[in-house]
Amino acid sequence: MGEMFWGPGVLTQIENPDRIVHQKRWGWGLEVSQNADKAKGADNWFHIPIPCESRTHYTGGTPVEKFIFRAKVNKNARIKALHLRDGENLIVEKNVNYNNEEVTAEFKVPKKYGWIAFANNASGITLCVRVEFMAGLPRGEVTFLGAAVKVDPAE
Repeated sequence: MGEMFWGPGVLTQIENPDRIVHQKRWGWGLEVSQNADKAKGADNWFHIPIPCESRTHYTGGTPVEKFIFRAKVNKNARIKALHLRDGENLIVEKNVNYNNEEVTAEFKVPKKYGWIAFANNASGITLCVRVEFMAGLPRGEVTFLGAAVKVDPAE
């Protein structure tokens, strides 16, 4: 039986902070807005660290059972991709299309041991989120509320 571990949205890191025109950290998350400037980049990546228990560097690694992502996105921003990573290792990639909604997305492993973390070269789990910002008013905005992973370190 696995355990859930959460990374609150307030911990979210911005890959290209120079593109952001507004950011505010609240107790419940990180709110950001960005212009749709193709010259500077109309998209951005955001990284939510998820501290969790593991069997770091043990044979076979730690099975990941599922991950959850929570955010709010307005009509001029679109969440396009979610990458669950263990450092440089991509555990799973999901192409998504969230726009003008409050997102609570849960992704379960299609087969046991299909997603493995903390095998060789383990560095810690992060959910990476690609957001595309579109033209118009109000400016594209996303509030990152958090991310979770369910792992079974006893496996």
